[in-house]
Amino acid sequence: MNKLIEQMMLDATKDMPHGYYVPPQYWEKFAELIVKKTISEISHQMFHHGIDESNNPRFYKAIDETEKSFGLACSRGDA
Repeated sequence: MNKLIEQMMLDATKDMPHGYYVPPQYWEKFAELIVKKTISEISHQMFHHGIDESNNPRFYKAIDETEKSFGLACSRGDA
């Protein structure tokens, strides 16, 4: 499991009652879905406000670095 996701899992469960267990693969999938939704929303907002991310290498670098931070494969496949 990615260290960042693992730390977030520990932070999120520190106040949970003892005996309550969520398998790590569910936390990993949960984090992946949050990251993908966040990236999608940023892209949507840029488009909505007339910002063309197709010519913006900084946009793609930020997306790639975000995905790498969470141990996800880059969605564009060329990073």
